[in-house]
Amino acid sequence: MGAALAPIQSSKTPGEALCCPKCGSSWIQASRRRFPTDWVLIALQLNPYRCTQCMRRFYRFGSRWARRVVIATLCLIPLIVLAVWFFELYSLDKFRSLTEPAPEPSKSSGGLARPSVEEILSR
Repeated sequence: MGAALAPIQSSKTPGEALCCPKCGSSWIQASRRRFPTDWVLIALQLNPYRCTQCMRRFYRFGSRWARRVVIATLCLIPLIVLAVWFFELYSLDKFRSLTEPAPEPSKSSGGLARPSVEEILSR
């Protein structure tokens, strides 16, 4: 191997080492990307690490801003989808109101139906 084992420093605060989620050890190393899921997780800025004590493999964000960007994106995508959906429903409702025929005047007012604008203007 030839690499010296030392705790990998976290980008959260200076001097704070990453810890293994299983055993709590700070003796971890960056792991190679081996599986297709590792390469997909690059898009989310998730890097693979391995604990040298318990050999557990886990993922952490590569930088401080990457976590914020991913979380903000995952929160904003549903909001954007909902906004577009409501806009489409609103547009569809407006379109339907334009294409529907005008409702017939009701004759239930006791025979005293109001004349339409066209009838008044034609007199």
